[in-house]
Amino acid sequence: YKKLSYTQIAEKYDVSVGYVIHLFDETFPYIPRKKLPKILCIDEFHFSKIYDQKYCCVLTDFETGEVIDIIKNRQKAYLEEYFTNISLEEREQVTYFVSDMYDEYGIIQRKFFPNSIHVIDMFHIICQLTNAINIVRTRTMNKMVVKNSLQYNFMKKNWRYFLCRKERIPNKTYTYKATKQTFTFEELVYMCTRSNPDLLNAHNVLQDIYKYAYYKSEDEIARYMTWISDRLLSSDDEEIRKVGRTYLKWMYGITNAFTKKSKQKRLTNGIAESINNHIKTTIKYSYGFENFERFRKRALLIFSKNKVKKEW
Repeated sequence: YKKLSYTQIAEKYDVSVGYVIHLFDETFPYIPRKKLPKILCIDEFHFSKIYDQKYCCVLTDFETGEVIDIIKNRQKAYLEEYFTNISLEEREQVTYFVSDMYDEYGIIQRKFFPNSIHVIDMFHIICQLTNAINIVRTRTMNKMVVKNSLQYNFMKKNWRYFLCRKERIPNKTYTYKATKQTFTFEELVYMCTRSNPDLLNAHNVLQDIYKYAYYKSEDEIARYMTWISDRLLSSDDEEIRKVGRTYLKWMYGITNAFTKKSKQKRLTNGIAESINNHIKTTIKYSYGFENFERFRKRALLIFSKNKVKKEW
């Protein structure tokens, strides 16, 4: 069950690919799932072009980094069938359910994990706004009359600095060749965002969200995120307003994301995202899989042997 394709294994031992697959299926007819953990992370990854297994789900234990199981499809019908077959007693042991803002995950959490607290992954909260800022930045840049202006050139080549924390903007200078003027990167970010009030508003909101570590009580976070959402909803740009509506819709899960829970740690889907990267690498090395059950067995064997370290 090493990270080799069946073809590579067959070549290494000078046997046919069919024999390797037959031997694998015979040796591992079934791999059972692990028991549901107290902190359950759920995330999806792209598996194949086949409709009923296009996006598979991986269940992960936040505390140990172990893969609990891999579900064939993230659609509601598949998730309901899967969790229906798990006893209520075991599901009630789950205290935190960590996911992104996919609608079906919210339904599954409320229906099958009545004792759990839903936590929205912080990465996806930030991504909602950074994606919108990127769209507005591009739109602002393309509306500029002078295509080689100072703001246009900077916004096109240094887009990442509009999405990061203010303190992470490098202490470097940028020289505009046409006039030989020199500006700091921080000055140019501020100058460019001021060219569009909606972009400036969204950028300021993003910087405020990055300060989430300063907010600890749930009531304070709820009030703070309501204030954030109201600022986004006041924008004239639909992309920005859409983020505001999303934040209001998932307010409960977002509030829990900003709160320190188990062992004074903020709960995120970072471990599930890390495992997804390893799974994608396994699929890549194997040149894809046609049989989901065979892939599931291989993946569970690999991750039971090598736990993913919490590098995030």
